[in-house]
Amino acid sequence: MNDEIDYRFNWVGLIIKIVIFIVLILLAIWVVSMTFNKGKKESNFDDNFEKFNSAALNYFESDNLPTEENEKITLTLDAMIKKGIIDELLDQDGKACDKSNSYVEALKKDGYYEITAKLICGEDEKITKNKINEEQSENKDNEDNNTDNNGNTTDTNDSNNESNSTTNNSANKVTYYEYVKVNKKYTPWQLKKISGDNVESKTDTMSISNYCKVKDVEYYSTGYVTKNSPTNITYTVKLLDIPNSANNVKILGKKYFNNDLSYYEAYKNSSNLSMVGVDDKYKVQIPELYTYRAASLKSNNFSFTVSNLRKSSNYYTVDITVNIRNKYNVTPYYSNNLKAYVYFVPLYFYGQYTDMNSCIEDTNENATAYTSYKIYNTHKEKVTVYRSYSLEKDYNDVKWSSASSLDGYVKTGNTELR
Repeated sequence: MNDEIDYRFNWVGLIIKIVIFIVLILLAIWVVSMTFNKGKKESNFDDNFEKFNSAALNYFESDNLPTEENEKITLTLDAMIKKGIIDELLDQDGKACDKSNSYVEALKKDGYYEITAKLICGEDEKITKNKINEEQSENKDNEDNNTDNNGNTTDTNDSNNESNSTTNNSANKVTYYEYVKVNKKYTPWQLKKISGDNVESKTDTMSISNYCKVKDVEYYSTGYVTKNSPTNITYTVKLLDIPNSANNVKILGKKYFNNDLSYYEAYKNSSNLSMVGVDDKYKVQIPELYTYRAASLKSNNFSFTVSNLRKSSNYYTVDITVNIRNKYNVTPYYSNNLKAYVYFVPLYFYGQYTDMNSCIEDTNENATAYTSYKIYNTHKEKVTVYRSYSLEKDYNDVKWSSASSLDGYVKTGNTELR
């Protein structure tokens, strides 16, 4: 008898294998995802900054705001932590935010206060400015004086009773005042008279200089060549905007026109340059910008130099020498008055000069106010000079004292009975 062959398919085994395969794939995806996201943590910088800015606004209420115009109060994050204004701020990796360079600042201006908060945590940095009107600050102060901690109106009699009780309990204690260091930040001495409550003046022998304005100039020039023009061409142009009073005139550099249309438009709008000794009959009217650009040689087609800056009786001139290399990829423009095709040769150069008619006399100490000026004729002279100052409170230097005043310090308004 022949053995029978069992052709039945093992479906259960196949299903088990498929399930195991799917589980392995899902497990691999999870492992890859965990590996890719390992070490990634959600940044908490926005939460830290909101706490920081809120603490600044809460601190700079009426008692802590500057009182003098242009007075500035600056408080570092380190000082805020030490005063208990805010807890230490940590980034998502548990590292402390920058305590020295993170700060809050209050500046009193005309009718309002500007509260600045700057926080630095690792590579994250943010700064914001808040504006508080003086009226808002005064209203807040009045509300605080008439409400208790729960926002309820305080009864005057209850307040008097509490005061009497406090007086009896503190009869033998001394009042201590909190003082903060005040520094005056001065501007340099200057000749120009200024006024205000924060201005000082003196008469002394000072070094005085003549500061003359240094002015920048730029020039756009376009010549042309024809098919039969020589490869080397030199022509002279007038610099029309440099006055006779100019000193130290110099050419600083040059550039070629590229495909940016602004160069071609700038040339068409310029009027501070003219060619010397050219008959009007040889002039070519510049076409519209796109045609002008298509017919213009670029830096790979020619080179040029600007030289021989010199002054005549009424104006300055320079020589421009052009060396034509080729006319590849340039579409010539047909000039009706020349009855010929031309290639434009546009170029740009720039320089500067000192305008001796635009000078200011001032102290050498105030030189930083004249960064775009050149100094001439320094001498010593007895003059009256002026400077202003702003007051800056340094909350990193705070003292408590029972004295009614401390030299170089002002009261913050905070007191303690000891």
